[in-house]
Amino acid sequence: MRTLKKNIKEDINWNDSNIFQIIIITIFAIISAVGFSVFSVFEYLFCVYDTETNILIGMLFGVTIPTSIYFSDKYRKRNGALYSKIDKSMFNIAYSFLKQEKTDNEEILKTLQNLFGSYSPLHTEKLFKRNTVKIPDLYKSCKIILNENSDVKFFVLYTLLDISAEDALYSLKEEEFINTVRRKIGIHQKTFNMLKDSYVKKGLKEERKIKEEQYQKKAMSSFTKYFTTYDAYKILGISPSITKAQLKKAYRTLAKKYHPDKHVGQNAVEIQKAEDKFQEVKEAYDVIRKSKKF
Repeated sequence: MRTLKKNIKEDINWNDSNIFQIIIITIFAIISAVGFSVFSVFEYLFCVYDTETNILIGMLFGVTIPTSIYFSDKYRKRNGALYSKIDKSMFNIAYSFLKQEKTDNEEILKTLQNLFGSYSPLHTEKLFKRNTVKIPDLYKSCKIILNENSDVKFFVLYTLLDISAEDALYSLKEEEFINTVRRKIGIHQKTFNMLKDSYVKKGLKEERKIKEEQYQKKAMSSFTKYFTTYDAYKILGISPSITKAQLKKAYRTLAKKYHPDKHVGQNAVEIQKAEDKFQEVKEAYDVIRKSKKF
């Protein structure tokens, strides 16, 4: 998945990172073509065929293109790629997501510069400052991504999950935001769950599931308490409306019946059964006494 993500990012950045390079090459090519045409017309009209001139033109072509590539590539490496319309939309979505979780602008900017590392830090900071002045339209950004291919859409979701994984907790607020983006860019819930599960396997905790487990444990605890009390009534052979005096009387009667001293001389199996029953009666009495607060 990480390799796929890296390839997606490289594919997205290719056109932006070479815009300047293409412009430079085009300009030099036009100049060379015009120069070659002028010399060709001159030779044709005046019937002058200068070998040295042709060599010079060939050298011009041979030097122009490599030189333009070198300087444009040097410019790109120094200044980084420029943001396209798609990239700005992805940036705006990531910014909106970070803004709801963090309040420190420097921390948000640093995170964005790390996420969009192939771009110029200055360009990233400029776009960030623009967003702090005018809040980006999340729905407009999602609409732009909606018209792109699935690789771009997955890249957006991967980016948001990367941010969420920083603190290893997929909070309810993050889940709501990502689900909104997911729906707006046209990704099905089942498809997204497959992406999310890859992060869960690496340790990402879902707050929703944690709360569900806590609720289930609480519900089970209440059920166990009720069941234990109900079972205790059955063991002592009494009803929930029993009084304190009646409870003590029922307990003493059964305790005397199953007390180990009453079964001295019997075989080991009978003695063990009596001890287990005596312990059960005692525990049932304690459960009801605590439940009734006697």
